[in-house]
Amino acid sequence: MRWAAAFAALPVALTLLAGCSPDGGDDPSAAEIDRTPCAVQRLADPACGVLLGITTQEHTVASLKTFESRTGRRLDLVYRFHDIDDEITADERKIVADGRLLHVSIDARFFDGERLAWSDVAMGHYDAALARQAAGIAALRRPVFVTFEHEADQPDKQVQGSGPEFVAAWRHVREVFAAAGASNAIWVWVMMGTADGLPRAAQLWPGNDVVDWISWDVYNASGCRTGAVDPSRYVSFKDSARLFYDWLMKHRLTLGIDTSKPMMISEAGSVLYPGAMHRTAGWYADIPAVIRSMPQVKAISLWDREGKPGCDYRFSGTPAIQGAVAEMAEDPLFAGFVPAP
Repeated sequence: MRWAAAFAALPVALTLLAGCSPDGGDDPSAAEIDRTPCAVQRLADPACGVLLGITTQEHTVASLKTFESRTGRRLDLVYRFHDIDDEITADERKIVADGRLLHVSIDARFFDGERLAWSDVAMGHYDAALARQAAGIAALRRPVFVTFEHEADQPDKQVQGSGPEFVAAWRHVREVFAAAGASNAIWVWVMMGTADGLPRAAQLWPGNDVVDWISWDVYNASGCRTGAVDPSRYVSFKDSARLFYDWLMKHRLTLGIDTSKPMMISEAGSVLYPGAMHRTAGWYADIPAVIRSMPQVKAISLWDREGKPGCDYRFSGTPAIQGAVAEMAEDPLFAGFVPAP
């Protein structure tokens, strides 16, 4: 793909207002930041800084703008989820038209609960539906992050197939998108990022030639999936984020993964601790410093919605947490990209 030409042809060129230290080291303090805009590079990899995104409880532009008004800044990225026969919505077209980046995960399922076999996807049983999604993404004429089957390493997704079957499905989906003219799709491989998922994730790498970004999720669940939040099971943002990052760096040669690719934390959230909100606030406050320690991470999306039963990661409307998130978003690392005038 001729990405330089593709970006040059975009109706609205994207620039980044982000600070980079000239020697490639840690970002300087806010007072030292050079605010000269940085051009977005190929594959939407920011030349400087880190993209900041969100997944809101309601998939609406109104929810997005409410969040932005509360944090006092415009977000760069919005993460949405589709089943296999979904299509790009008017709301998502509005997000892109407003100059934000869109990340779409297409899962091999129908959201009435039916999961689909990856082997059937690879054999082309759902090509018509996938081609319609691809056409919708192509029509946006802007870079769009696309994931097939986010968190394929989830235990409950093992019923959908083996590692080789997932790889075959991923590669086939990408071929369908190419045939539909969706050359603006940027392919993001998303894993859970948990210790239990690592052996499974090792079997699910589709190949350096068909993955553009590497991604995983970062949570402090504190046992919420067992029915109750247990503060003694607190996991810091650093410990959760670095687990997968360090695993990638340590085993990259064995796994055959090119870790020079840009990386993204697709979901990041902490459960709330009633009566001890400072612990959750501190979790979010740690994010900028930890990301600076992982130089390949170029984007992060916050998870401001409910998760699995018993797990509530919503912080909007909770002043102590919302304030910590707003302060985090002011860090120069997240200076943000805006459409060029």
